Amino acid sequence: MSSEKKIVGYARVQKTADSNDLSQQVKLLKEAGATEIMFDITSAGQPDRPQFNKLLEMLKQSEVKEIIVTDTSRLSRSLSVLKNFLNYLESSKTSFRVLGQGKRMTVHQTKFLMNVLEVLLAC
Repeated sequence: MSSEKKIVGYARVQKTADSNDLSQQVKLLKEAGATEIMFDITSAGQPDRPQFNKLLEMLKQSEVKEIIVTDTSRLSRSLSVLKNFLNYLESSKTSFRVLGQGKRMTVHQTKFLMNVLEVLLAC
């Protein structure tokens, strides 16, 4: 196994019928520098997302240098799932980039935004 960490792009669509959206996400992730693409075809709320779960395992093993997504909703629409994901990123020292934001954000910056969002949703 190579000791070089990977730049992983993660995509997700809800149905097979969304194949054009999946193709567009994959294209954008590759253009952004992802060297490995992982994707699931399922709802973000489903716990059984094989590639997402594999990505979490890769984070636990510190195999990933950076994760790129086109939008945070591709990971999950649940704030608690996103916060857990950010904890995995932080513990593995993995950077995270959301293409819609146009820049890399540190895990701390992303966590801050999630906490602000959580407060706003509670109001």
